[in-house]
Amino acid sequence: MSKNKSSLLFTLLVLVYITIATSAETGGNPDPYGVKMARVGNITTEIPLGTGNVLYTIRITNTGSKLDTISLTTEGTVKATLTRNSVTLVPSASTDVILMISEDELSDVGTYEILVTATSKGDPTETATITITTTIFTCGVEVTSVGEVKIEKTEAGTKASYIICITNIGSRPDTATLSTSGDIDVNLSETSVALAAGASTDVTLTIDVDVLSSLLSTPGEYKIIVTANSKVLARKQMKSLPPL
Repeated sequence: MSKNKSSLLFTLLVLVYITIATSAETGGNPDPYGVKMARVGNITTEIPLGTGNVLYTIRITNTGSKLDTISLTTEGTVKATLTRNSVTLVPSASTDVILMISEDELSDVGTYEILVTATSKGDPTETATITITTTIFTCGVEVTSVGEVKIEKTEAGTKASYIICITNIGSRPDTATLSTSGDIDVNLSETSVALAAGASTDVTLTIDVDVLSSLLSTPGEYKIIVTANSKVLARKQMKSLPPL
């Protein structure tokens, strides 16, 4: 009788051990269906207006234990297209899908969001989402002359000056760097100006006494060009001042 009890106990211990070992090897009985989405690179972008189409890469993973077909949908403030609307994946497999927003959809300054949803066909309650954000802004600077050249006589001699207006025509703060070129050497009161979106400031362009004396002794037309470069975007605006 004691021998039979020992045999039964041994059998139960073996069964318990096998059950625990099997559970550990399979990761605790994983769900048959599951979906995961991840970004590849940036999913938040800030770009100037008119840059072109915007592309994002999304990685889809089947986290379940069965073959599954995963459908993909988008919704948001602008229309977006996917290279594939569904993917079929074996367990633990991944694939990349490209989402594109066309330049025509991004024709205004602002922030646009797209929500991408992945849904398991095997179990529609298994979903994953990812949000893609695109911000469109404008940038640039404008140079305009204010009035005519001003001639002023001083103890050191006669000097001339222009007032130039620098305007940030972009939708965000910017810094404009200023330079000059042309037929004569001139000086600027500022070579760099920081401006809020839409703001303007005046800069004075001065022709030194010695330079102006030489001009007065040699009548003619002299060209001066003022160039402003946007720091936000490598874009310049040039303004030719009225000839002297």
